[in-house]
Amino acid sequence: MLKELERKVLSTCKKFRLFPKNASVIVALSGGPDSVVLIHLLLTLKEELSLSSVKAVHVNHQLRGEESERDERFVRELCSQLGVVLFVERVQVKPKGGESLEACARRLRYAVFEKV
Repeated sequence: MLKELERKVLSTCKKFRLFPKNASVIVALSGGPDSVVLIHLLLTLKEELSLSSVKAVHVNHQLRGEESERDERFVRELCSQLGVVLFVERVQVKPKGGESLEACARRLRYAVFEKV
């Protein structure tokens, strides 16, 4: 099953030319299953995709108490085990004006991604 998934991802990346040769890719690593699978796939396919590096960024919004802390610890440990450079940013989510909590968190997350 995994080899099939790897083949499909590799084929799609090549078909749509998602990564230029020697690209450095930074994965938004939340610690959830989607981003964890993504980083594993990119590391597995790094040579076939001609990637120069795969790095990660984790934004801790500090909205879920201990659960947010657990996610950050998990991401730190995972990247350490995988030998992946990790950037971690902790943000305070304080909506402005009529901004929703979700919109504020997204704005802050994107600002971190842009900075990294």
